[in-house]
Amino acid sequence: MKKILILIFIHLFLVACSSNQSNSIEEDNVTNTNLESEEQQVEQDSSTGTEQEQQGNETVQENAEQSEVEMNKSVARDVLTNYKDTFTELIDRASEGGRLEQFQSFEELREYLQTAMSDDLAQMFVDTYFRKSEAGAIILKAMDAPTWLDADQSFRLEEMANQKWKITQERNNELLGHRNMIYILTIDQENWIVDDVQSEEVNLENQSEPEGITEETAVSNVRDHLEITEESDTIVEMDHLNENGHYVVHVYDVIEHENNQGSHTATVGWYNVNKKSGEINNLFE
Repeated sequence: MKKILILIFIHLFLVACSSNQSNSIEEDNVTNTNLESEEQQVEQDSSTGTEQEQQGNETVQENAEQSEVEMNKSVARDVLTNYKDTFTELIDRASEGGRLEQFQSFEELREYLQTAMSDDLAQMFVDTYFRKSEAGAIILKAMDAPTWLDADQSFRLEEMANQKWKITQERNNELLGHRNMIYILTIDQENWIVDDVQSEEVNLENQSEPEGITEETAVSNVRDHLEITEESDTIVEMDHLNENGHYVVHVYDVIEHENNQGSHTATVGWYNVNKKSGEINNLFE
């Protein structure tokens, strides 16, 4: 009988030990599984952080590339046309007596003008061309409009410092006299606007002969260099002066879209012409 009781006790003891060992193994497996999950999460977080950092670097690079906004004579014409249209639209929308119903304050009017010009120039426009009635309404004054760029006449485009460009056009009429109109363009949040407008009297007596070749000669030299005749549809145009004062000539074709859906330009090349020597360099090479 004692032997039987001893055997039963030993059996129960062995079963209990086996159960404890099994539970310990399961706990170890759970612990290992949790550790593996944590390691995978860390790796995933690290990978996500790297991807976000790469995306951030790409965004910075894209923004840097976008900040270099193109400027040439075609763009300059568009910017100055928008500058003109922004003001003349107010004339068209003014009611009887020059009242501007859509603006409740000079601040609103100034913000509208700032879409095409600098803060200082917009303030000058508000002070010069508008007034308030006794009832507080904004009134367009009856006076001559600003002097706009004549888009059909030639003008000179010159690069300045800090993303600014200078447009100069000689004007001669009874209202202005013989003057150079000067428009300064600058970048504002990736858009070109008019930063300032100036004018200077043209004094023919004090004008000296220009050094080196003229714009017309530079264009003619590029035509001869590329063997483009005057009868050709390809346009050869002096676009602007570079930072060294030399001519930059743009050669391009105008491509008409089908069904009168507008047109676009296709650049053939850009050429730098030394103002003194007349030497031609292809800017694409």
